[in-house]
Amino acid sequence: MREYETTYILDPALTDADVQQSLTKLGELISRHGGGIIFSQNMGKKNLAYRLKKRTKGYYAYVNYCADNTCVPDIERTFKLDERILRYLTVKLDEDTDVETRKKQIVDEREALEKATAEQAANVVQTAGAAPSAGAVQVAVEVPTVEKGGTNA
Repeated sequence: MREYETTYILDPALTDADVQQSLTKLGELISRHGGGIIFSQNMGKKNLAYRLKKRTKGYYAYVNYCADNTCVPDIERTFKLDERILRYLTVKLDEDTDVETRKKQIVDEREALEKATAEQAANVVQTAGAAPSAGAVQVAVEVPTVEKGGTNA
């Protein structure tokens, strides 16, 4: 199966439940084509860079999934018919991907990122409490004063 990612923008007048329902419908459509969702996210309401269909805000949704090549035209046809969707973009990421392997890879990447972030935070806490090292550079700044009623020459 091929791996795709689709990002789409929904009408800002919708509720969070409506946005979640659209993600669920998209997941059902992908499942009907024999694919599977790797990762999906409701990114919330954001300002648009420019007006789309007379709107300045929109709900962003992101879906990363694996499916066969007949799934994407069906998804895009559904998006074109749905008047709540302002804009969409689908990108093919990989030609041959397994859903379960890709999900495991994403979990491993997240765990590695969390571990690295925790280590970095621990290092910042340690260095914040430590005395300045011998090689530290100290900077002194001289601020000119201005006397009342005149200029400092």
